[in-house]
Amino acid sequence: RKPGGGDAGGDPGRGSASEGAAGASGSAGSQEAPAPQAAIQVTIDGTSYSARLNGTQAAESLKPLLPLTLSFRDFSAGFEEKIADLNQPLAYDQMPAGDDPAPDIAYWSPGQRIVLYWGNVARYDGIHVIGSFDSGSAVEAIRALTPSSSVTISASGAPSS
Repeated sequence: RKPGGGDAGGDPGRGSASEGAAGASGSAGSQEAPAPQAAIQVTIDGTSYSARLNGTQAAESLKPLLPLTLSFRDFSAGFEEKIADLNQPLAYDQMPAGDDPAPDIAYWSPGQRIVLYWGNVARYDGIHVIGSFDSGSAVEAIRALTPSSSVTISASGAPSS
């Protein structure tokens, strides 16, 4: 499975997600202990769901970008995930090469995307889990996302719009 299509180097016709980004190397590198978890809110069409960033390198590099409003879309028919493009890569060179997300928030490094999973999927290189929802109530909202849905990720306690 490759969230967002393309090969391991990114989408066809696009450069690698790590081009021009210091610290965004795809090598496994040395793995450092994650920072403490950070509370966030994921607001979907006006309803807020509490979640946590897990303190990994990619999660920490997402925090300065918050609040962030993204447009999610289906990855592909039959896959239990929604994807949204980021304008810049997140650092991940000190993280494992891949993860096995359950209903989680993840970063797809080859395509520079945030991925919201509503089901359990297999481990895949390039997937980096960066957080999770505090309860299962977000699962149906994620599944129902459409390209016209408004999704904002913000630090907990920060305005979501």
